[in-house]
Amino acid sequence: MPLPTQAPTNGTAPSTTQAGIPFIQGSNHKNTRITSFDYTLTAGGSQEFVTDITPGGFLRGVRVSWSSTGGVLGSGTLTGDGSAAIFQSISLENLDGGLFVYPMNGFAHKMANKYFRPWEGDPVKRTGSTSEAWSDTINPSGSFKIYPELRDTAGVLANSDARAKYRIRMTLGPGASLASGAVTTFPKITVTLYAETWSQTDARDLQGNAIQELPPGLALSHVVRHQIQPMSSGGSGNTWQLTNTGNEIRAVLAIVRDANGVRQDYLTDPIRRTIDDKTLGVESPNEVFHSMEDFYDFLANGTSTRETGVYVWPRFRRPGDMVGQYWMPTNSGTYYITESSTAAAAGATVGTVEWITDEIVPLGPIPRELDGI
Repeated sequence: MPLPTQAPTNGTAPSTTQAGIPFIQGSNHKNTRITSFDYTLTAGGSQEFVTDITPGGFLRGVRVSWSSTGGVLGSGTLTGDGSAAIFQSISLENLDGGLFVYPMNGFAHKMANKYFRPWEGDPVKRTGSTSEAWSDTINPSGSFKIYPELRDTAGVLANSDARAKYRIRMTLGPGASLASGAVTTFPKITVTLYAETWSQTDARDLQGNAIQELPPGLALSHVVRHQIQPMSSGGSGNTWQLTNTGNEIRAVLAIVRDANGVRQDYLTDPIRRTIDDKTLGVESPNEVFHSMEDFYDFLANGTSTRETGVYVWPRFRRPGDMVGQYWMPTNSGTYYITESSTAAAAGATVGTVEWITDEIVPLGPIPRELDGI
């Protein structure tokens, strides 16, 4: 599908010379419940749900919250991906059929939330709602965000035309992704969706000062994509080419799984990354993990831990200080390669690596305060 663009029916490109009170000072956040639906998991069944997003203001994104009742594990076994495994796929679609957030399973979205929006912390640690606090049990619950906006309106979507709606598409199930074996009863899942927006501003404030009408972040589009590639058998070398290039890469995240879909730390020393004729790094797995701790406060201070099989290379500035890098420009011909051998423990079976890319598409001049965030 084509990469998303802002359609003229949904707003115009922002001016970089708007005068008056800044948009983010003159606007405010607004949260609106969109819908709620129920689905009872079965071992092998699944169900797709498609929901249009209520027009109004500038769309930051959608919060997905879920709770459940009635599940009895019996002699079954919970899978390693936990509560997020109830989602086989979630995507955020543009009005022209393009995608801002490409279809990925719930665990991939959970990792994108944690490592692409680190200022919001680990979704597992959220306990604000008793019924929707994170629970990796046979009665799963939790919440995460499907967000085109990064921060301070960067990547926000104009959402004021009722004829051209954005939509969120998700598939729940199969229950075997949550628990395998002799499960006595699978739970009934209740999913609630909330649209989170910036409100449209008034022309002037109460003192008569003009307020900027358009958020500066409309100059950027934010895309989350992924690709899944095979991993060779244990002890063999791998060369993976990242095909999701052409934009500015904000982060690359890898999820490594064995032939049974179980996450494993199967990348071995060295992990070599190159872009065209430049070396980005020649690292041991431990060096990758240390670099993640350097960047992510919640890993360094023990608030959260790295998930088995997850490797992250951020390419953005950590908000609030001078840690990190600026986005990495690429084009459609960029040759981005990662090389590493598979751990001998993998044996003769072939697993996979899921590459998730967080990307920025400049639609106009990038506002200085948003560059590299």
